[in-house]
Amino acid sequence: MTRFILTILFFLSSIIILTAQTSVVDVKINLKNGETVEALMRINTNEPWRYQSGLVTFPKELRDAVKIRKKDYKTYKAKEILSCEYNGRYYKSVKVAINAREEYGSQLHMLPGHSLLQRFQEGTISVYLGYPTPKGGLSGDLKAKVYKDHRTNPDFFIEKATMKKIKNMDIVNMEKLIKDCPKVAEKYKNGEYGNYAMEDGKKLKNFMKKVSSMKDYTKKLDMIAEYNTIMASEASK
Repeated sequence: MTRFILTILFFLSSIIILTAQTSVVDVKINLKNGETVEALMRINTNEPWRYQSGLVTFPKELRDAVKIRKKDYKTYKAKEILSCEYNGRYYKSVKVAINAREEYGSQLHMLPGHSLLQRFQEGTISVYLGYPTPKGGLSGDLKAKVYKDHRTNPDFFIEKATMKKIKNMDIVNMEKLIKDCPKVAEKYKNGEYGNYAMEDGKKLKNFMKKVSSMKDYTKKLDMIAEYNTIMASEASK
């Protein structure tokens, strides 16, 4: 297991710590109208999907207030936001559909809509996280199990300047995505990222095999990380 994969696991585990409680954090919001808002908001890291459709803020001067009045809260919908930063992480507002998780996932949130996606990796290829929303009405051990599943299995979205829009990694042609980096492209061709090794003259077989063989997100992310490192190094020369 590579160091990058270990970093992924550490990153996700930092999100799912069950002892996490609701806390007040500083938030900086860049609105599409050009305004920048600096305020406070309450978050619960156990439920990251709650902050994808919009943010509820209150003034910084009320940080130590015992009680905050309803009129002091201000809501910003994701479609009004360009980007935001809170809890040490960057989020970008993008119109996407986030997959539901089988019987306990909310099908409503599968419809395309503006969501604040958390940036997971930045570079020539940037990766964002989108968390599926669980159904309401869950309780007890079932709720804990479903919430953990939703926290630890986000959708990954890919952004690159040559792409028209951000896409779910499940539908991105990974071979085409990294073809402008010869070293990574060659390793991919040889099956060094857990994918099927390409065979000369076997176009259909290569296509079918590469679709079915590279479903491990950690290996895809590891490949993108190496791609970004090489591209950054080349750009700095």
